[in-house]
Amino acid sequence: MKTNKNELKVKAGFSWDNIGKVVDSEGGEYTIKKVNDREVRLTGTNQNHVLPMKIVFSLVDVYDKQGNKVNDMKDYE
Repeated sequence: MKTNKNELKVKAGFSWDNIGKVVDSEGGEYTIKKVNDREVRLTGTNQNHVLPMKIVFSLVDVYDKQGNKVNDMKDYE
C-alpha cells in the first residue's frame, strides 16, 4: 500500500463505519468523520477541525472497533 507519499495507507478492510479509536503520538484521543473524498472532521478536547485526509492520517493511529490498527502514522514518514 505504500505507493505515493500523498495517498492514504490504511490497511485492507478499512471502513469509515468501523472506526473505533483514533490516537495521536502523545496519546490524545479523537474522533474522525469523513466530510468528503478529501477531508475529514477531527474532533477531540478543544479540537474541531476540517482537514485534508492525507494530513490527518499522517498524524494519528486509527483502530477499528475490534481494536485492530488500520492506519499507522509511521507509514507516512
